[in-house]
Amino acid sequence: MIKDEILKEIPSLPGVYFFKKGKEYLYIGKAKNLKARIKTHKLQAKVNKKEALIFNQASKLEWITTDSDFNATLLEAKLIKEKQPKYNVRWRDDKSHLYIKITKNDPYPKVFLSRKENDGKSLYFGPFLSSKVAYEILRLVRQVVPFCTQKKIGKKPCFYSKINLCQPCPSYIESLDDKNLKKSLKKKYQENIKKVIKILSGNGSYLLKQYEKILKELIKKQKYEEAIVVRNRYLKLKKLLLEKNFDLVEEEKQTSWEKIEEKIKKVLNDFFNLKEKRILRVEGFDISNFSFKEAVGSMVTFFEGEAKKDQYRRFKIKNPNLKDDFSMLVEVLKRRLSNHSWEKPDLLLIDGGKPQLLAIWKSLGQKIDVPILGIAKEPDRIILGKPPFEEILLNDKKEILLFFQKVRDEAHRFAKKYHRYLREKRKVK
Repeated sequence: MIKDEILKEIPSLPGVYFFKKGKEYLYIGKAKNLKARIKTHKLQAKVNKKEALIFNQASKLEWITTDSDFNATLLEAKLIKEKQPKYNVRWRDDKSHLYIKITKNDPYPKVFLSRKENDGKSLYFGPFLSSKVAYEILRLVRQVVPFCTQKKIGKKPCFYSKINLCQPCPSYIESLDDKNLKKSLKKKYQENIKKVIKILSGNGSYLLKQYEKILKELIKKQKYEEAIVVRNRYLKLKKLLLEKNFDLVEEEKQTSWEKIEEKIKKVLNDFFNLKEKRILRVEGFDISNFSFKEAVGSMVTFFEGEAKKDQYRRFKIKNPNLKDDFSMLVEVLKRRLSNHSWEKPDLLLIDGGKPQLLAIWKSLGQKIDVPILGIAKEPDRIILGKPPFEEILLNDKKEILLFFQKVRDEAHRFAKKYHRYLREKRKVK
């Protein structure tokens, strides 16, 4: 039983806390405000059986303060992995662990999310309680220090190099003939990876001081353009370390997306064998045209049920001989699936029924290694994207139907918006 005296000693700072029984770790958590979080645990122990068990069995309460909520999140993941506490139940299932993985022994180390530790050739950070948190950490770190997520070097710079999230891009570096420039940029990329490792190891404050020092030197030398780049990264890192809130709901409470995901898997598992897989990234596709002029396709991306507008893509139909939506949809999917610099989807959804899916199957067939569905109207229903293209009514599964409708409607809106833009542009000319 934790005594009230110890509760008075807890600081109102970010950090990680441990409930222990002797040397055994019962529960590890993190908080933006340790004192407030422990008070919440104590109150919940009066009404929640699990909280009561932790409080009654624990003989010790210990904590480590950190300089930010971000570092507390990283430390929590590291310690849960090491200590395997009894009541951090979700961590028991190895397949659900999500890590940030950085390849080693690689001239251009890659950084991406990984389901489990499967080799001895990489660095792993995590596991993280929520895939949403892991994704957000990676997204924010990449804004501070650009890095590559492509598993293979391409023939041309990747899409992310155009928006300064992969800079310098390994594919660009390898295309260079100038050996000195190639060597210099390769070294710069490797230095970027070292910075990423520092941030993920909880040493972001050290990097912040480095940026501050570099910024002062650049201003002194009147190198203002370079100074602006460093200043922007400094400010983003400072915001990440000092302001970003990674507070999560209790680990026993499933997020609304996890509930929907389980229901989707239950419906689709007999057809696509999804038991061992997660459905996190869903992409929706649609075509928009007027008498086959200014024909365009859209791709919208949803991650854990939420629209990720920075990962929307639009496609101008390249083949002028295509005269139906089916073949246009095939072109769009071919182009999307051939782009390996974009994150792989877990589920594809098209606005259409059996005719569209049949055209896709005939053209792409086994090349599509992720489940694909169509959503048809009147009544709204799901069609499976492989023979015999079975239909599934979702009248009794409103949550799933509403989600698929949301993806379809957003793909339709985005395609229509691009189509209207091209028509207006043509009128101006």
